[in-house]
Amino acid sequence: MKPISRRTVLRGLGSAMIALPFLEYFHQEARAATYTAPKRLLFLTTPNGTNPATHWPTGSGSSFSLSPILSPLQAYQNNMVVLRGVDNLAAKATGINGHTDAVRCMLTGRKASNTSNTDYTAAGGISVDQHIAKDVGKGTLFKSLEYVADYIYAHAPNYCSFYDANQPAPFEDEPNELFKRVFGNFSTSPEDPAAIARRADRQSVLNAVYENYGVLNGHLGSADKQRLDAHLTRVHELEQKLMTDVGPTCVVPAAPGADEKSADVGIDILFSALACDLTRVATIRTQFWDSYSNLGVTGSYHDDYLHHVTDDPNAAAMVDQVKTLQATNIAKIVDKLVAIPDGAGTLFVTRPARSNLEP
Repeated sequence: MKPISRRTVLRGLGSAMIALPFLEYFHQEARAATYTAPKRLLFLTTPNGTNPATHWPTGSGSSFSLSPILSPLQAYQNNMVVLRGVDNLAAKATGINGHTDAVRCMLTGRKASNTSNTDYTAAGGISVDQHIAKDVGKGTLFKSLEYVADYIYAHAPNYCSFYDANQPAPFEDEPNELFKRVFGNFSTSPEDPAAIARRADRQSVLNAVYENYGVLNGHLGSADKQRLDAHLTRVHELEQKLMTDVGPTCVVPAAPGADEKSADVGIDILFSALACDLTRVATIRTQFWDSYSNLGVTGSYHDDYLHHVTDDPNAAAMVDQVKTLQATNIAKIVDKLVAIPDGAGTLFVTRPARSNLEP
């Protein structure tokens, strides 16, 4: 929301009440009274399964006790629903070892379109985050944003969000690239030379896409034309977004360095996009793989410990430590949401708008 200017308030009051403290009070309270937080959705995933013997809470309904693995989330227990019995049957149906399918099927709930264990793009349909983003995110600059933290491979195509079958949603895994994508158009003026240069560069890329489409279209079969048309639709949507100059109507985070790799920095940028209502649907893949030397992991955590979680007590104990660390990091991510104001509430907890301007 754009701030209410002093001039607007004075004109509306007929200059009858112009005390500065009143205007500051009116400005803040009026916004709190009229602001309705939008619907938002955040998907947060962690890899590598868990220890089934020590993961689940005890009790049921609203009366349950968190397990040691989930204990770092104790502060948010009243906000939690822990589901048991939900299985990734689509991944199992492919009949391969499940590593790739666990990723490309977990948000689609559909069997992958091929059985290659290296093709992360072969989704069987739209993922749930993108299905929701079609509605919740249709009025925002970005229908959704996808971010991968602490990636195991450099820029590996490890997709979990899909616009449709075999149409992966692009993600960012570098804070600097995420910042440029989301906040690159924020400038004090549309005539800023840097903003003009960005628009020209983007327009030239888009023009090249359209030209290539025209050349290819006459040589394709019907199935390929449909796929290319779907791609062109995405390009056109991107064009409308990228050609829009966004003014400084919210708090823009500081631009990270080109070599910045901290997952926290990327998550902060993503949450700034949520706070600025540039997007309302976000998916974060936290990637914790074999890098647990601080916990005493030697060799491969995945192969030497996780695969033996049910038959080796020592492996199970190490998995418990790793999963507890992951829960700790998730709690820190939720802490970030709690710390960001949003109207009368925060990004984590929405409070209803006030019915009047009483303190």
